[in-house]
Amino acid sequence: MINVILKHSVVEEQKDCWSSASDLLLVADTNLEQIKQGGQLLLDGIARICHVCGVGRYARQALVKDTPSYNMRLWNSGGANDISTLGVEVWECDTCHHIQFFRTNPRS
Repeated sequence: MINVILKHSVVEEQKDCWSSASDLLLVADTNLEQIKQGGQLLLDGIARICHVCGVGRYARQALVKDTPSYNMRLWNSGGANDISTLGVEVWECDTCHHIQFFRTNPRS
């Protein structure tokens, strides 16, 4: 979060800087609220404590070697032709093995 703020605050070109102090304040306030609510960054190397056991840490799983994301097929109403595909990443707790799915192709 701090790197995003710095990326747009400490710059060589004015075009890369926040357009106003109000913009910087909005980003800082948003990040603070995210931290207060227990928000976590979804990046490798950043510890994410398991929400189920409270002890383990989540890590991205490559279920197929060198493949960090997958397509999940969802049958919308049980029909063979009523299928949606959702891109996901799989994160697993190293203690209780709880898994979380995160969408890789968010809606626009």
